Amino acid sequence: MSRVSSDVLVSTLMQASLKVRGLILIPLLTLTLGVAEYGAYMQVLAVVSILANICLLGSNYGIVNYAHNTETPKRLFSSLFLLTTTLAVFVGALVAVNAELLARLTLRADRFAPLFLVGSAYIVVTVVFQLGRAHFQANRRVKLFSTFEAVDVYLSVGSIAFAIIVFDTGISGVLVVTLLSRIVSNILLYGIIVRSTGIARPTGTDVIGCLRFSIGALGNKLSQKLLDRTDRILVGYFLGAGAVGIYSAAYSVSYILLLYSRPLSVTFFPEFSQRWANDDHTTIQEYTASGLRYLAVLGLPSIAGLALIGPDVLEVLSTQDVAQLGGVVLVILAGAMLSRGVVEIYTQLFYATNNSRPPALIQGSAAIGNALLNVVMIPVWGIEGAAIASLLSFACSAIVLGVLFQPTLRTPLPWNKFWVTVVTTFVMFVVFLVIDLSWIATLTLAPIVYTAMLFTLGGVDRSDLETIVDTVQG
Repeated sequence: MSRVSSDVLVSTLMQASLKVRGLILIPLLTLTLGVAEYGAYMQVLAVVSILANICLLGSNYGIVNYAHNTETPKRLFSSLFLLTTTLAVFVGALVAVNAELLARLTLRADRFAPLFLVGSAYIVVTVVFQLGRAHFQANRRVKLFSTFEAVDVYLSVGSIAFAIIVFDTGISGVLVVTLLSRIVSNILLYGIIVRSTGIARPTGTDVIGCLRFSIGALGNKLSQKLLDRTDRILVGYFLGAGAVGIYSAAYSVSYILLLYSRPLSVTFFPEFSQRWANDDHTTIQEYTASGLRYLAVLGLPSIAGLALIGPDVLEVLSTQDVAQLGGVVLVILAGAMLSRGVVEIYTQLFYATNNSRPPALIQGSAAIGNALLNVVMIPVWGIEGAAIASLLSFACSAIVLGVLFQPTLRTPLPWNKFWVTVVTTFVMFVVFLVIDLSWIATLTLAPIVYTAMLFTLGGVDRSDLETIVDTVQG
């Protein structure tokens, strides 16, 4: 337990640094290049993310799940690397040929076509990076990769800042710098992989069995990406690059809530897989209950806090227009991100039991529903409609996945302490809404008040403190 806790702790700290990238890019791009240019940059990355996941064929999950079931993991990795990068080159070429069309459809402006030309190459380097990430997960080297991922983030942000400040580059140059920094990261990443495991000749051994699982995982992962990105793409289609910039700024701030769930997702998947293979169901139940409670204790007050100071934070990071138009969107999206965290935990549980179909079907349905809701709601309510569509889609996915997993392994929830968290969060919100302090004072004092009330009402007990101590010592 202490090793897993240690992995979660390190991964949490590193994921915090990853979220800093999104926050730094908001003022770095909006205040120097403009909100529309920032929106175009984020839109291209959204399209690249979706296409890169298609090219991966879910193999980044297959490697994690099958590495301990094959005698030739190096050959499996080499085979999947060759297959997915070849597909990525083909898809990237299609994007390059249709760059102008993509710019018109997703940003309502031909002038952003050069961004998609650069994005076509970024598809390939993203596939390579994600496979390297899966290699480290399969070998349960979470701390090492989490550290490396943080280095990749700061290399990217530092390079972008240098290009803007020193060379006064435009948004196309920013994306080129992003591409080059990721190429450097890939060279370093695969240097570590080759040094530790060597290189193996690609072969068809175990690839078919791995892909049977991976294709199911692809459906789920692609559904997740569509849930995460379709709203922004449709905002661009209906409202243009400026609206994408405002929506993306709010989305980047709300993404901080994934700081609570992503480390669990990264650490729990390989752990769940091994525990399930060893019939250690009790430990899986304990991890799941602790993970969900952890999300509630941190996520609910975070949403309330954003409702109190969200517009002020957006104004500090960007412009007054972004703050005025994105404040409500930020709170709605924060709720969507918390629901997404629950989705990620139950998805890992299904993956660990070699059953990737339910998450794929549920989130595929949610992705379709999300797209339809966006088409209906964006023309009427604008970016607020897009945020509501995302919240409904993620929340429904979380509920259905949780219910569907119970026949496989019952995971009882600590409802009594959950309601303590809800009451404590509500009281904190009302108190600070009434006294109306500055956003800095609220950011400082609200967590203290919340924590004190949580202890007083029994939302945190001695066993929780022992777990925290064990985590730090682990």
